Amino acid sequence: MIRLSENIAALRKARQLTQEQFAEVLKVSNQAVSKWESGKCYPDIELLPIIADFFKVSIDDLLRKDPDALQSMRAKPEDSLMEAAIKLGEERSELYTALLQRELGIGFSRATRIIEELRDLGYLIENPFESNKYMFFKIIK
Repeated sequence: MIRLSENIAALRKARQLTQEQFAEVLKVSNQAVSKWESGKCYPDIELLPIIADFFKVSIDDLLRKDPDALQSMRAKPEDSLMEAAIKLGEERSELYTALLQRELGIGFSRATRIIEELRDLGYLIENPFESNKYMFFKIIK
């Protein structure tokens, strides 16, 4: 059973947003949000990436069956994920999305964002032989 309705409600409440406020962000009616959260219907598939980005979770996380897993995702602030990614890169001398997903328990889009941020900050350099696999070597500062 997909828990999308419960997960959207939990994420919205964690952000301390009303259904009306969340609806404004998505440019939908508050009745639509109410129906999603009550399980009467689901958001349009084109809204899923927007909702996931807004809450800084992956689409997989939105659809998770286990609410405890979603709770642990929300409990990891972005800074601690960045620190964990840097530490992992130092240990392994490389980072790639699948490694971050597996080791940090995050989705692909979040792993990609972390790699892009670390690259922009000068922590990572692309491996010219593996660039199509999102693999990077750490730059020693």
